[in-house]
Amino acid sequence: MRTKVAGRRMNGGRCGRAAGIGFTAALTLAVGTGTVAAAPALAAPSSTPAGGCPQVAAEFVPGTWETNANADPSVAVGLLRPIADELNRRFPGKIRVRFPAYPAQAFTGGLAYGTSAAAGKQALTDDIASLAGCANTRWLIFGYSQGGDIAGDVASQIGCNDSPIPADRVLGVGLIADPQQANTGGQVVGPKVSGQGIAGGRVQGFCKLTSRVAQQCDDSDMYCSTNATKNPLLSSIGRLVTQPLGATGSAALTDAMTSGLSSSQLTQLPGDLSTITNLTAGSGSADMPRLAEAAARTGQTLQGLEDTASWVRQNPAAQKQLAAGGPGSVQQSANSFLGTLSELDLGGAVNGAASIANTAQAIAAGGRPPAGVLAQPAQDLAAVTAPIAASPADVLSQAGQVLSILKPSVVIDQITNVGTNGLALARNVPAIGDALRRLGEVLTNPALLVPGPAQQLLIREAHRLSGDLNNLFRPLVVLAADADLKLASGLLRMIPDPSGASLIAALIVDLLSQVDVVGLAKSVGDLQEALWHGIETNDWLGAAGRAAGAGLGVVSVGLRALGSGEKTPTSALNVPSAGSADLTSLASQFVSLAGSSGADTLADVAAEGLDAAAFLTSGVHVSAYTDKPVDAAGHTAVSWLTEWAAAKVQALT
Repeated sequence: MRTKVAGRRMNGGRCGRAAGIGFTAALTLAVGTGTVAAAPALAAPSSTPAGGCPQVAAEFVPGTWETNANADPSVAVGLLRPIADELNRRFPGKIRVRFPAYPAQAFTGGLAYGTSAAAGKQALTDDIASLAGCANTRWLIFGYSQGGDIAGDVASQIGCNDSPIPADRVLGVGLIADPQQANTGGQVVGPKVSGQGIAGGRVQGFCKLTSRVAQQCDDSDMYCSTNATKNPLLSSIGRLVTQPLGATGSAALTDAMTSGLSSSQLTQLPGDLSTITNLTAGSGSADMPRLAEAAARTGQTLQGLEDTASWVRQNPAAQKQLAAGGPGSVQQSANSFLGTLSELDLGGAVNGAASIANTAQAIAAGGRPPAGVLAQPAQDLAAVTAPIAASPADVLSQAGQVLSILKPSVVIDQITNVGTNGLALARNVPAIGDALRRLGEVLTNPALLVPGPAQQLLIREAHRLSGDLNNLFRPLVVLAADADLKLASGLLRMIPDPSGASLIAALIVDLLSQVDVVGLAKSVGDLQEALWHGIETNDWLGAAGRAAGAGLGVVSVGLRALGSGEKTPTSALNVPSAGSADLTSLASQFVSLAGSSGADTLADVAAEGLDAAAFLTSGVHVSAYTDKPVDAAGHTAVSWLTEWAAAKVQALT
């Protein structure tokens, strides 16, 4: 049984990618929330924390992967950094700037989004509470992406419950790409936003702080602007997976999505391996706490690599996504790195790192093991992991970026694929059945084999029907080509859906897995092509012969797939009026439920080329806030919030 590595998970952060911003002259005070009134006289604080009470405390909560749980809160990072830097420059000595440290993971590094966000909310709350005794201090609170989710929730708590500080101490709250943006809480600044955040709106809003909340959301960023009418499936997934860990219905899906690997862990691995080698090479005393920490972190990273490699080997959909990258792509680099891992005894390396970590911890606690006890395990670990340590930094970085989000990306892609193509197929099933029956009638007509005008009409009709079938089968072909049907079925069953649409979709996928989809589609295409060749060459007799042979096979297989063969018991549906569980009846129920008001979890998913995982697990929504103007003066979201915050601070002086 493998020994799990003890110790904390050291979630790394990714440097902020915000572009440099040229700030314009200060805006007038009548921006966004109206003219800022002079601050009222303030009472003396009831208690003064160590370090004194700043005039303004500015909290900046970074987005996903922009920080980590062990970051220095005094160091500005990420997309919000330019705001903090400019406020410090304009108001030296008046502002205390903090960037609360939290995991900032999204289904990576072994943490579900909800778990990471909960830790961030606690960190921000604790930081604000540390100055709660400073009655003269006023707050500015900012958040971006996952940080916007966190900052918005804490602002809601302050505005509606006066906790951990009274609402009247907050000058303003600036949120960028908030996944709970709802157009009803605070002011959405800039161009019109048509949708809501992917996590849905906050139930209680911001209460007393509503007029002091400024939201920045680009309408093309589905993290903060998802149209629930056009994309109900994506909205449902977003609401589900952004819930706190343990919320009803979320555990199974979040577990299926969560990767044990983060990008920063992989890039940090060579340094940790070098630390282990250096600290165990000498004969004198070593820094055992440092050694224990490096070894524990190494074991966790190696475990994440082993789990990821194993998961990829078992999932054709993951393999296909990696293989889709062309020469020189990050997917190809990650795939090549996985090939390197397949040659290594990662399990042995995980155990070796755990042994070193536990022994170093024992020595640090006062134990007295034999001299040099760590030298050989460290050498063995170095030997096994040498190919990883020797990998160029850019290879490790690219592999980390791809592999850390591969699991959530594949999971969401499978669900959205079934939602899009499964519903399209279900809508086509009646027409498919009708076309197959009519084609069968044509192919069994005795006149088909008798030369003459009647034969030519029948062959033309057979060609038209095979063309219709070719088009009607297209969603089925796409579904079979792009979806791992077993994986998709299991994922659909994890979505809590009182309407029963998700379960019906899962049963449809189960039935499709029993059909030779590729063979059926190929047969239809071959039939269409053969008939067209006969029509073009006037080889009516040859076309009739091919139609009679191949065509009857298509009709037989197609009709059997729609309504006979092995069936799933209707009791498995567990929804009212399930009826028969053949594909035709299931498709009818699916289409009916998808059009009902209660079936928000599975309905049309707009064909917008949406990569849903990009908005849940990556920082692709950056340039819209650093480069794109949001007003006539040419301000970006970041520069607008800078001027907005500066005006509020200026009003205090």
